[in-house]
Amino acid sequence: MTTLIWEGDLFHDVNLISPAKFWMGASIPLDMFSDFWEIVVEPDEELKKKTKKRDAMKQQGILKVISGDKEYFYEDEGHGRTLDLYPRIGRYYIEPYDEEIDSLDFSILHGYLLGHCHFKLEIDGEFEREKLTFDPKTSTVLYDGKEFEVMPYCLEQEKWESITGSETLNSYTGRSGSGYFHDGRYFNAWKKNKNGEVKQVNMKDYCAFLDKDENELVPNYGFDKTIQPNAKKYQTLFRKDTVKRRIVTDSIWNYSTRDLDHDVIISDPSLDSFQGTRKRL
Repeated sequence: MTTLIWEGDLFHDVNLISPAKFWMGASIPLDMFSDFWEIVVEPDEELKKKTKKRDAMKQQGILKVISGDKEYFYEDEGHGRTLDLYPRIGRYYIEPYDEEIDSLDFSILHGYLLGHCHFKLEIDGEFEREKLTFDPKTSTVLYDGKEFEVMPYCLEQEKWESITGSETLNSYTGRSGSGYFHDGRYFNAWKKNKNGEVKQVNMKDYCAFLDKDENELVPNYGFDKTIQPNAKKYQTLFRKDTVKRRIVTDSIWNYSTRDLDHDVIISDPSLDSFQGTRKRL
């Protein structure tokens, strides 16, 4: 009996949902994207159960072989200990969900990227390199067609191990875009255009709507309706998280003084100065 231990990255706790179009503009502000998930999706256990998808493994990793009293790392020629089972430009955390994304008018993919997870498989006989393969349709590392089992301690970490280290915004369109990464969390969105082509939704930086007392306002989110930026149906949110938000200000013409009032908060939808847009500082 031989034991194979694969070490590689994992896209875990994956959901692919298709709400209403969610936002009418060409770009979605990241705080709305994040708040929708945390306020509407996260508490809905039935919805998460229905939209659950299988995890995805990265095609690059390290393999340890344990056979009797012999234990070694398999070294692929030219890569050292690192194996690249599917050497092409691709994103393992998107490919398994491609077909379903293409079938939907609007979709949101959400999961957590865990770095350096361990996966185990017991095999009969000696290890044979040609039997170690990667299935890109499911993003799964296989040996002789058999799947590895992720070790439980990798999934029991109190904090997700971030693969990216910091926030990454991108301006890509199409399936190859990176999406949004932060502290191991990943999400992305796609929608069909008028020509029936599925394109990635652009995501803007964080900012915030505030009322006159500088409390944050968020839309009254719902799963079955599209959010209209200027519908003015908002609720106060006393936030517990630590996400850094941008306060939206502008220079507004003051008719009484016949001059510009600088750095006026314009992010309250109830104010006359609110234009239904968000401007970054």
